[in-house]
Amino acid sequence: IGCIAEYRVAGPFGPHNLLGFDDSLPPERDGVLRQEYELGKLRGVRPTRSVDARGCEALLGGGEYEAGGVYYAEARVQIPRSGRYIVNLETPNSAVLYVNGKERARIDRRQEPSAIDRYLELDLEEGEAIVRVKIASRHANPILAMAVREKTEKDLALPEPNSHLERYLRAARLLGRGDVIG
Repeated sequence: IGCIAEYRVAGPFGPHNLLGFDDSLPPERDGVLRQEYELGKLRGVRPTRSVDARGCEALLGGGEYEAGGVYYAEARVQIPRSGRYIVNLETPNSAVLYVNGKERARIDRRQEPSAIDRYLELDLEEGEAIVRVKIASRHANPILAMAVREKTEKDLALPEPNSHLERYLRAARLLGRGDVIG
């Protein structure tokens, strides 16, 4: 698996930046993204577009209407076998992760400032998965990076600290990847 290299993108939905994050917008009701959407007042009907990632990072702007708002990025991911997977979701914006139409994670930066990088453990079924991320941003070109890989026994495990320095380094690493400490 690895980095998601290509997305289909719809947005920015408006008319105002960030305000649509709590709304259920048309892409959330569609099984796959349509060819075009009504983006809201003064934004008109705009086509969805294909966006390629550079490495793991994709810039979601670049459509016919450049503004902040709510964006949807959709990718098809081939899951080789059913099991536990790690989804690395990276964005500085509020985001919702959907897999096959079901909400699997919500990162609301208005309520919980947290690490930009999130490592999510999800059970995924073998076959093609439609992964969609909803992002609310003030920026006309928000960034999204996402990778998927199978979880292993040693995944995310850090050695127990034996000194104050090791305890600090372990805590810094846990915070940096978005884990809860306590």
